[in-house]
Amino acid sequence: MGRIARTAGARVIVVLDFARVSDVDDSATRGLLSLKRIAHDEHDAVLLVAALPAECEQVLARAGFFDADDAKDAIKAFEYVYGALEYAESLHLRSARRLPPPPSDPAAMLRRTFAAAPDGWFHCIESAFEIVDVEAGETIWNAGDPASGIALVVSGRLRTSLRSRPSVVFAGGHDREVEPSGPGSLHGYLSAFTGHSHHLTFTALTDARLLVISKARLDALPATAMLAVARVVMARSSHEYRHHTAVVANLMQ
Repeated sequence: MGRIARTAGARVIVVLDFARVSDVDDSATRGLLSLKRIAHDEHDAVLLVAALPAECEQVLARAGFFDADDAKDAIKAFEYVYGALEYAESLHLRSARRLPPPPSDPAAMLRRTFAAAPDGWFHCIESAFEIVDVEAGETIWNAGDPASGIALVVSGRLRTSLRSRPSVVFAGGHDREVEPSGPGSLHGYLSAFTGHSHHLTFTALTDARLLVISKARLDALPATAMLAVARVVMARSSHEYRHHTAVVANLMQ
């Protein structure tokens, strides 16, 4: 039911998976309240609760299990354990050692991102991108929107999120952050290449600058240039997948 992980320089993360739990009695409630106190007060841990049945959620909510200091972001509820693990990965990425900051100049950012493009084709890729400035709070696309293109973050902080189901704790559902986003990150490429709608909402947390290639412009690229873009985004996807599986494996131990 419980999984605990600590990564270098990161807070302790406790994942409680209730997928096989059908009832929470008084004894279990007291035990969970004690666990919460120890996790928060003695270890400054993040407590992630997953797959909690509605009846159990009501019992724990009445007992004050979900009462927390919001500023510490110390307790979260998720519909599935996978969501909790995704959030744990997000916390890990925030605390991980950062690489040198990427260039803030759009042209330099493009050149670094597509440095592997075949000679003579970079100019074709560069001309297909346009600079888009967004304001804090602005949504670039919503989950369910038609595929719109690929966005490369030049500056600012953004996030991708998914709307969870309504519950006792979150009456109208809540936006669960899937991953933080900063300069150098790419978004929307799976939808752009598959034609599927966006499955995550992409929002600016601060004023931000993006380099965007629309799906129409992407589809119009010559085959060689298209292949260069595909290689870059698939390399990014492969790296993220390898990192994700390593983090999940660590949490599952």
